[in-house]
Amino acid sequence: NSADYPKISDIISLTFVQTNINIVNDDNVDSTFSGTTCSSLIYCPTKIISSNVGDSRCVVGKFDGKSWKAKNLTRDHKPNEEDEKKRIIDKGGRIESYKDEDGEFVGPERVWLKTENVPGSFGDDVAHTVGVIAQPEIFEYNIVYEDKFILLASDGIWEFISSDECVNIVKD
Repeated sequence: NSADYPKISDIISLTFVQTNINIVNDDNVDSTFSGTTCSSLIYCPTKIISSNVGDSRCVVGKFDGKSWKAKNLTRDHKPNEEDEKKRIIDKGGRIESYKDEDGEFVGPERVWLKTENVPGSFGDDVAHTVGVIAQPEIFEYNIVYEDKFILLASDGIWEFISSDECVNIVKD
């Protein structure tokens, strides 16, 4: 029932936030510097509700009868995105790539504490202090005939290949 979609979105949002609280408050889990990303989706008969925190991603593989295309169902929360960057800087965080032993920047930009080389992500107690949040971004997508499959993957994939490349690998 489409009238239930706003309720579903509220439940998803509360679940992400409560999961973060549970992890941080669990004495059996050291969440000081341990975090993650999370993308999830709910598949309904005519709609997909996707949610995301961090830089995992949900993608639908589409085929129009001639060519394959990717449609992102989530938005990566990278620290160089303007809204992410503003929140992190406003909370006293720092955004830059990892520095190797020679002081050279390596890899993608990440969130760090202002004066320490300590990174952070969702579920990470320390990262929360510099603007990393557990509130997911939620999207609704209407399913159409051209939609053939769905991909969910972490930044371990998306840092190296695009959504279109991934669809072209999986389609076969």
